[in-house]
Amino acid sequence: MRSLAWVRLLVAVIVMGGSVITLTSCGSGGGGGGTSTARLTLQSITAESGPELPWDQFFLNERVLIKFAGDVDPRTVNKDTIQIRLASSNFTIAAQGDFVVVGNVVSFVPLLPSESDLSDAGLSINMDYRVFMPGFPKTNTVRSTRGDQLPSDVSVTFKTRNGPPFLLDPVAGAPRVIAVALDLNGNGIIEADGDASTPEDEEFIDFDQIPIAIDSPVGLARAPFKTAIFVNEPLLPSTVFEDFDMDGKLDHLALIDVASNTDIPMTVDLEQVFLPSVNGFRVAIILTPITTLPPGTTIQAQIFEGITDTANPPFELDRFVTGFTTRTGPLTLQDALVEDFDDRDQFDPATSAEWDAGNSDVLVAGKGLGGSGIDGPLIIGDGEEVVLNTLENGGFFNFTTVSIAPDGILTAEGPNPLRIFATDSIDIQGTILIAGGDGNAGTRRGGGVATKGGVGGPGGGDGGTGNDPPNISFTDDPMQRGGAGGDGFPGGGGEGGLIGRLQAGGGGGGA
Repeated sequence: MRSLAWVRLLVAVIVMGGSVITLTSCGSGGGGGGTSTARLTLQSITAESGPELPWDQFFLNERVLIKFAGDVDPRTVNKDTIQIRLASSNFTIAAQGDFVVVGNVVSFVPLLPSESDLSDAGLSINMDYRVFMPGFPKTNTVRSTRGDQLPSDVSVTFKTRNGPPFLLDPVAGAPRVIAVALDLNGNGIIEADGDASTPEDEEFIDFDQIPIAIDSPVGLARAPFKTAIFVNEPLLPSTVFEDFDMDGKLDHLALIDVASNTDIPMTVDLEQVFLPSVNGFRVAIILTPITTLPPGTTIQAQIFEGITDTANPPFELDRFVTGFTTRTGPLTLQDALVEDFDDRDQFDPATSAEWDAGNSDVLVAGKGLGGSGIDGPLIIGDGEEVVLNTLENGGFFNFTTVSIAPDGILTAEGPNPLRIFATDSIDIQGTILIAGGDGNAGTRRGGGVATKGGVGGPGGGDGGTGNDPPNISFTDDPMQRGGAGGDGFPGGGGEGGLIGRLQAGGGGGGA
């Protein structure tokens, strides 16, 4: 999560990369060039469970296996050259899934379901499908690695099962936990390898590099973070989300606050994804607290008996417990504001940037106010802290680019608001900490014990100074009060307390 406390980002672009897994079988619709006199011979089309198509007891998650006489060019395999479509839609609705090419065999792997009712599966219950492959003289055909194509069109049908079991078990034996990974910096992305800088599409390549259990500080105290428990094979979704007694808590999963031994309210997601690049599955149960967890909270993620795989009869996932602690650090509920750009609560009307553009949780650069760039780039790496004093240049900083790594911290101090300009991009993945300083202490008449000034506010304003009058008075004369804090802008502190027998301190900084 990008953290911000009343920072005026006048020109900013936060670069947030999406992740795309390129299928090993993707290619253009035409596939290959030229015309070959040789022909690619089709040997069989079968269901993963064994029968040759047509077949009327097809599981929702089993593969369609297409075997040819020669090796297939993966670039020519796509949803145009091999069409698997729903018959009831006049073959306009395609089955959802991925193609994998291994030598002379092409596999279609249906999308795995993650919902209890299986409604998000790549195939639907009790439906007729057709496998159609164009052949010569059409040009959008599957071709061999030599450029040979099918001599004619191929068409065959199958029907999915109309009663349980609906899912085939693709991995023999009982399911088991193989890894635990966390959202280390509160940005909503699971850091499978423990490194927040790793691109998302590279996180899950080698499970051997992921620790089986975690016992280390993680997450920002302000941000609900995700805990992902990885399993070696697909699970039956209904067993993950089972709430037999209808008490609003899942029967087989829990997040526990160890100190109080109480449940932490959470949301649960099941992610079941086939990865064509490794011809394998990524299955994760993801637990996300729906309340903010204070720093230093020790937590246990627990799996109880009852979650099963898709075998018939099913195998059960063993009980599993892993523990971790939220990080203690500069961000707490009391000493900082957090900005993730998902609303306009802290939007500065003077900015030229487009805040929360298209509900994208990013800033989009405005026009004409990018600053001079005279201060060069600001780059803060993991574990680094940079302090900007707003006494300089009235708090205006003109960078070319700004980059704050997930564990980097930018701290502002000084009497003025911090204003950041950039001629190019601002990428904030770490923390910007802006809290007002405490007010100056006042004194008793003639010296003696000082009366404390107000505490600085999280929005950037200093606390009011303690009172320090020339003589004792019980009047409400403003001259007998401490000075005001930085209340000329949002977050400023109030004035100091009235003098008298109370020896009052300065006002606290504004929120």
